[in-house]
Amino acid sequence: MANPYFKHQFFQIMRWNALFVVFGAVLLFLVISAAMDRSVDTTGYPHLEPAQAQELIRKHADDPTFFILDVRTSGEYARGHLQGALLADFHGPGFRAQLTRMDHAATYLVHCATGSRSSATLNTLRELGFAHVYHLDGGINRWASQGLPIVTD
Repeated sequence: MANPYFKHQFFQIMRWNALFVVFGAVLLFLVISAAMDRSVDTTGYPHLEPAQAQELIRKHADDPTFFILDVRTSGEYARGHLQGALLADFHGPGFRAQLTRMDHAATYLVHCATGSRSSATLNTLRELGFAHVYHLDGGINRWASQGLPIVTD
C-alpha cells in the first residue's frame, strides 16, 4: 500500500506545476501580444485601419502637401485605386529614385494590396528621412472589404 504522505506530496507538487504552466502561458501570451502590436512598427510610423485612413484622407482633403502613395503595379492600380493616389511601383526599377524625388516634408498615406510591399516601403521612407508617413494596414484589399470607395480612371 502506498504511503499517504507521499501521495499527498505528489498531488501538491502537481498542483504547483499546473500553476506554473498557467502562469507561463499567460506570460507568453502577453509577450506575443505586445510584440504583435502593429499600431506602430519599428519605423515609428503609425499604422491605420481603413476607417482611420479614410478620416485622415478627409482631414487632408484640401492639403496640397498630403499624398496617397500606392506602391502596387500599374496593372493593379488600373483595376482600382484610392481617389487621387500616386503610383510608385514597388517592383519597378526606379522605385527608390522615385521616392527620393518626392517631397520629404509632405505627409503620405502608403498602401499596397495587402500591406506587405507598403510595410517594406516604410523602411525605405525612414532611411530617406521622410517624417510624416502613415500606413494603411491590410492595404487596399482590407479597404475594399469594408466597402470604402475605389476608383478606376
